[in-house]
Amino acid sequence: MTLRDRIAALEQQRAPSEPELILIRGGLTEFDDTRATIGSDTLTRGADETFAAFKARALAHATATGAGCVYIGGLPS
Repeated sequence: MTLRDRIAALEQQRAPSEPELILIRGGLTEFDDTRATIGSDTLTRGADETFAAFKARALAHATATGAGCVYIGGLPS
């Protein structure tokens, strides 16, 4: 079972009422606030879009698709 499978199983057990926003900072790369991962979808922040607006759009997408989490940052794909 992959880490992604384990996370998905935990998300299903938890049954959140709304998507959780997870910001991944530090590690091997600088914090990337231009990319959000929601399930198998990736959203890219617009050049003139504020970070607050980007987070709101990512959370709205997660809600619309039934995803439990939005990941912003982390390692590049």
